[in-house]
Parts: sequence; C-alpha cells; structure tokens
Amino acid sequence: MLTVWNYIGSGLGVSLALKLFFLIIGLGVGLSHLFRLLIINRGWLTMRLEAIIPRVILGSLLFGVVYALLLASILDLFFDNVGPVLTGDSADLLTLFVTFTILFLLWATGYFAYHYLRNYELEEIKNLRLESSQRELELTNLKSQLNPHFIFNAMNSIRALVDEEPAQAKSAVTKLSNILRSSLMAGRQNLVTIRDELNLVKDHLDLEEIRYEERLKVTYEVDERLLDLKIPPMMIQMLVENAIKHGISRLQEGGTLHIEIRESDNKIIVSVENSGDLGSKKRGTGIGLENLKRRLNILYKDEASFLIQQKPEKKVKATLTLPKTHSI
Repeated sequence: MLTVWNYIGSGLGVSLALKLFFLIIGLGVGLSHLFRLLIINRGWLTMRLEAIIPRVILGSLLFGVVYALLLASILDLFFDNVGPVLTGDSADLLTLFVTFTILFLLWATGYFAYHYLRNYELEEIKNLRLESSQRELELTNLKSQLNPHFIFNAMNSIRALVDEEPAQAKSAVTKLSNILRSSLMAGRQNLVTIRDELNLVKDHLDLEEIRYEERLKVTYEVDERLLDLKIPPMMIQMLVENAIKHGISRLQEGGTLHIEIRESDNKIIVSVENSGDLGSKKRGTGIGLENLKRRLNILYKDEASFLIQQKPEKKVKATLTLPKTHSI
C-alpha cells in the first residue's frame, strides 16, 4: 500500500497506481498460497518449534526473492512509466526483496500461530470429550453396582417363605425385581425423584425385615415437600445398605434404622441413623461409602458433602448434603 501511495505521489496517476496495487496483492496471494502448500506438503505443521523456525526463515527468503524478481520483471515489461527495476538501480530490487521477505515472514508467523491455537483448541475439546466419556463411564459403573450379598440373602429369605408364606414370598419377589430394575436403570439415569428413591429403599428394607424379623425396626421422617425434587440415584440406598451391613447386622439383638430427609439453607439433608459402633466398621468394596464419596466428587465437587459420625447411645449417623438446585 505504501508503494502504491509512493507511485501516486511520484505523479503516475490513480489508475496506474490501482493497477500496481492489484498486481502486488495478486502476486502476494498467489505466492502465499504456494508457501502454504509447501508448509502442508512438507508436514511443517507437525514439527517441533526448533525445526520450524529455520524452515520458515529460509522459506520467507526464498519467496521474498521470487516475489521481488517477478514483480520487478512485470514492472519492467508492462509498466514503462515506473522505470527499470530489474535492470535499474540494485537498491530498488534489494528494497523489494527485503520488504517482501519480511512480509512473508510475518505471514508465516501468523499462519503457524493460527494453526497452533486451532490445534490447541481442538486438543482441549478432545480432552474434554474424553474426560466427559470417562466421567460418564465411571458414574455408570458406580451407580449400577448392587451388593451381591444383599441379593443372595434376599433370595434365601424368599426361599424360606415359599412353603410357609407363599403370598409374602410372591410380594418379596416383586420387591426384589423392583430393586434389580432400579439398579439397572440407575446406569442410564442421572437423576431420580426422592419419591422414587424412597420407594426403592422401602422395598430394600422390606426384604431386610424378612431376614431380620424383630431385630430390625425402621422409622422415617421425611419432608413431603421434597419428594418431587431430584437427586442422584442409589445414594440413599447406599447409606441404608451401609447402615445395615456395617451396623445392625453386627448386633446380636439387632437395632433401629431412622431415615430423615429435610431442607436446610437451600440444601437437601439426607441422614440415616442406625444402631452400631463406628469404630467397629470395616469399609467394604463395591457399593459403600468410598463409592458414594467418589460420586459426590464427580457430580458436585465442593457443592455437596458427606459426614459420618458416632452419636450417643451407640448410634451412628451418616449425613448427606446435596444442593437443592443443580444441573448434572
């Protein structure tokens, strides 16, 4: 552009200056396209920075020379008013060479910067998608786990009822079927209503009451206004199962289980209190407290919490705090 203005200032006229302008632009676009093809075909975009720098410098020098020679030749052949460049003062030719070498160097720098930023963004998107896939896979595995010991115990309890209490055995089979169905569906659902989760818990506890008979007493304290709110599936189920497995099942006389769901400071508070001693608990594998903590960390980061503590009169209380409004 500066060259064109110089030509206008030297008295060549606007029409001739515009022709020169389009000539310079056309040559620049054409040669930069060839430079781009060289970069792509030689695989420069995949090279390390220390290998790219000398290639870009040499390429800019090469195309600067080609540009200067082509422009000088065209000016000498078709623009008599401009004056001889190729056969004229060597300083003019050198000026063209230096100017367009710098322009090609700037162009190449911008071209590589664009592609590095673009590749960085694509890599970030790829990593996010991979992380999301891994997150979904881990959540699916964590949600769909069900303690096999519970299933075996429930089946043994049902077997004992078949001859003596066939109606109760039929009802127990239905409850076990509901639990298995919910476990399978948990792998496909991110959220369930508290109402549905409690129905699953009640089926679970009904089957446990068959096995423990008078040794298990269950009470509920649930704010019914919260029943239609949604929470991650199988979480209350985990707390209940852990309370029975590590608490009540270890007591010869059995014990009580109290489930409370309430709201506090725009949070959903779920607590399960059971008879037992926290010091005697042994962490199991599969569904359990570590499973629950990992799910909370994946889903909510610092927005949710879990606390388990020893209470007076040999009671253990597990408390789960979840955000009332959330997006998963």
